[in-house]
Amino acid sequence: MDRSPELALQPDPERLCWARFLDDVAARHGDRVALRFQPEPDAPWQAWTFEALRREARRLARGLIGAGVVKGARVAVWMPNRPEWVVASFAVALAGGVLVPVNTYATPAERDYILRHSDASLLLMQRGLLGHDYLGDLLAQHAGVASGAPGRIRCEALPHLRRVVCLDAGARTGAVEPWPALLAAGEDVDDALLDAASREVCLLYTSPSPRD
Repeated sequence: MDRSPELALQPDPERLCWARFLDDVAARHGDRVALRFQPEPDAPWQAWTFEALRREARRLARGLIGAGVVKGARVAVWMPNRPEWVVASFAVALAGGVLVPVNTYATPAERDYILRHSDASLLLMQRGLLGHDYLGDLLAQHAGVASGAPGRIRCEALPHLRRVVCLDAGARTGAVEPWPALLAAGEDVDDALLDAASREVCLLYTSPSPRD
């Protein structure tokens, strides 16, 4: 049976990766809804098209590159199901990094184990969820994060962590930067550099339990 060219497997091996998948889907279905979500529990529902998702992912990817993310760098994402998680997953791939998901139900010990075991150098997070104060716990348990400078974290318990960016932080707290600061870091990163980085293979990190 003949197959439609639209459904044929992608012949270019460089495009068989997470970052290029978004480009291809946006090219074919850019005006279709990719995500539908509520910013707050009682807020009106919103929708992003595939093209909007691609635009936001590339914007964050430029920020990651501007913040020093290079091929193979581990970028941890500690937030629940929300549009920014999806954006971050594509952005890390576009920048050539390795995505490290952090369970929102992880205990502080499990969180630290994942960050340490994965060698995460950058943590993208939100302030908290359902009564859990992620940011407060992180600052209370790691003086190097609480008193450090952005991009220059020095923490023995998390020796490879250099930068923490909080999605809903209004301002810098210790070494923790607000989300707009990360986006601003990519203002001098052009599309040519981003496209060159996105041609690299992307990986997804998974770790064993610290109890294993």
